[in-house]
Amino acid sequence: MTEYVWYAAYTKYRKELRLIAALAKQGIEGYTPLDQAKMPLFKNYVFVQAMESQLHRLTYLPGFAYLVSFGGQPATIPATQISALKHLSHLGHAVSKQQYTLVPGNHVRVTNGPLKGLTGKLVEIKGKHKLVVEISRLDQALMVTLSADQALPIETLIPMPHSGEQHHAE
Repeated sequence: MTEYVWYAAYTKYRKELRLIAALAKQGIEGYTPLDQAKMPLFKNYVFVQAMESQLHRLTYLPGFAYLVSFGGQPATIPATQISALKHLSHLGHAVSKQQYTLVPGNHVRVTNGPLKGLTGKLVEIKGKHKLVVEISRLDQALMVTLSADQALPIETLIPMPHSGEQHHAE
């Protein structure tokens, strides 16, 4: 199959951007989400969009350490999650009222914005209008600050028709 898929590559210390540049020279797309200070949100990770037959080429690129794998197979990342990550920098900081009682430790689902549909654990409530949510991927935690109206406790969600998703407490 000649389908392009997103994979997760682990990099040498602080070599994420170097690997992305090397990938571009090979005609392979690489991506790592950056924070406002232009630092990678997932330290030592670069997402690579490639065909499986191209993965062997990564081994020789500067900054590459290894390909993340599960069960002996390269780990794939759904394109929808990469799209959500690409929109992280566009998150708004609008202040709004919190409609549900949230407690640190609650499992929540992001209900609107570019991260809609992702789940995580509420880590901190910052004042009346901001939440810090931990979204775990690749054995790393991405801490995201959201407006209070962008997340609901999973227990309060109702299954959405035609989505095929089941919403339940984790």
